[in-house]
Amino acid sequence: MATSPISSIKLSWKGIQRGILAIFTGISLGLIGILFHNSYSPLGLIIALFEGGIGFFYFGKQISGKFIHLLFFFSWLTIVYRSANFGISQEVLIEGNLNGFIFLLGGMFINFLGLVLAKRIK
Repeated sequence: MATSPISSIKLSWKGIQRGILAIFTGISLGLIGILFHNSYSPLGLIIALFEGGIGFFYFGKQISGKFIHLLFFFSWLTIVYRSANFGISQEVLIEGNLNGFIFLLGGMFINFLGLVLAKRIK
């Protein structure tokens, strides 16, 4: 038989800890970016994008694993996307202005670039 059977998922306590760390760090970086992006208009946005990129770069350097990196990226993206939608009392944390647009799309690009560069630069 030329194809190998599908391997089962191997869960370990260390892997679960790394996954929880990825989710917690992604949510933390997302919350910091959300709170900073619209304050002190150009400077807050620069700080929010910079902290996200640096945080993703160092997380990619310290913790290995493609699944962990995807979990980290999508936890950041989930909290940012959720705060850009209307909440229960119709509040929005990321407005549809220029700062919100740059933070959402620029943050995705810079954070993904930070993870990619973390694997390329030794």
